[in-house]
Amino acid sequence: MKSITILLALVLSLSSFAQSRGDVLREIRRKLVQIDDKTYDTELDSVELVRILKDLEKVRRSLADNSGSPTFQACVDYSFPILDRYLNASDALDRAMSICPQVSDIAVLNIIFTELDKSLSGRDAIEKAALVTRQDLEGKLEILTFAFEKHDRNMSGVSAIEKSVKNARINNSYAINCFQKYYPTYNRSQSSSAAMDRTAQTCSQF
Repeated sequence: MKSITILLALVLSLSSFAQSRGDVLREIRRKLVQIDDKTYDTELDSVELVRILKDLEKVRRSLADNSGSPTFQACVDYSFPILDRYLNASDALDRAMSICPQVSDIAVLNIIFTELDKSLSGRDAIEKAALVTRQDLEGKLEILTFAFEKHDRNMSGVSAIEKSVKNARINNSYAINCFQKYYPTYNRSQSSSAAMDRTAQTCSQF
């Protein structure tokens, strides 16, 4: 019991680990792995385990809550006027605030929404765009734009943007260089869209 309580306290006391945000996030992940390991040999009874589960849920909600961030505020400002066309003002604001906490990048949100809005209603387009614009797309606007331009030659806008999201999501790098280097090689013998998929797979290995 003591060891798990200490681990939870460490997760919650983020400022004690490191100065950079990246270091703190890595330390959180390391502590979560340690907590996972402890679940295999703990002898705590069900009552204590339920209490720990509730504590962990609080941590999870805290990690998911970006409501004080500039990105959250920008997302609400972006999505509210769109939703206001379909809902009354208070419901539109509530909806904007509910879809924005995990949105990671407004520029990425914009390109995804813009393409979805051509085929879906504005409300459906912004809600779907917000759903997919997560942390694994943050900072990947160039990659997303590059991929979309290739897929858009062979398929509809909605399918093209969905493909582009997958291509950007599987890559750990934020640089466009790899895509620009290898795409022409694949495009010699494959369609633009197929070549883009192969390029994304290749670049995900670096």
